Amino acid sequence: MTFPFDGAKDISGSLMSWFAAGSASHPIMKYYIINCDWSLRHRLVDNIIFSNQFRSRALGIPDVVQASPTSIGVQGMPSARHMILQIDDAHWTETVALPPILDEEPHRLLVCSDADAECELDLRGSDVPLPGVRLSKGEVVALVCLDGSRQWALQVRECSPNEHGHVIAAPCDGEKFIRYTLSVGNYAPLVYLPAEAPANSVVLIVCDALYTTRIGHSQGTDELEHVISAGQVLAFTYSTASRQWHKQEVLPGSHN
Repeated sequence: MTFPFDGAKDISGSLMSWFAAGSASHPIMKYYIINCDWSLRHRLVDNIIFSNQFRSRALGIPDVVQASPTSIGVQGMPSARHMILQIDDAHWTETVALPPILDEEPHRLLVCSDADAECELDLRGSDVPLPGVRLSKGEVVALVCLDGSRQWALQVRECSPNEHGHVIAAPCDGEKFIRYTLSVGNYAPLVYLPAEAPANSVVLIVCDALYTTRIGHSQGTDELEHVISAGQVLAFTYSTASRQWHKQEVLPGSHN
């Protein structure tokens, strides 16, 4: 059996054009569930959430709220169960905080930056083991709270040795984070950080395995190695200026 294709073809551009919302009559408005394992790689998730904003307006349901950092007043960050927090040149602040969670109902948050200047996204109140990250133009951070814990949970592409090998994938196409998890039966004694990545990208390495793992900065080099043990989480950010990964201090009590 043969297929009418000469080989692999990158159709991400066409997909992004189709999934992008422009009005309430756009084709994406006809669909409600998109289930594909590659969706996070091409920012489809945030486009779908953004599309839901148009749908909610068309249906008269004010459920999805679009806010900006400059909408913060004396009462603090506005709250909503479903929010798109848009950062652009006209609505920019040096530090952006996460909105409070109203109650035990499901909450979803999308933080998008289209501003030329970087800003600091304060991640306190989330399960991210860092106090904050630098958010650059084109980057998106998605968080949810679905379990009534009143803590934001990071939505991130998950990687592991069995599925992705011993070289950790780099964030791409607007991704800010990658989480690489070592566990019993899904373990590697030595793994490598990506050779390069977009500026300020974050790699989180979680160890649920019984043994330690060495972490190299780049395959085939003699750069400094790190070691992660059972129950630990390590965080690395990438500097395009030095073309190196830098280990970050994680918050006390991160992981087990």
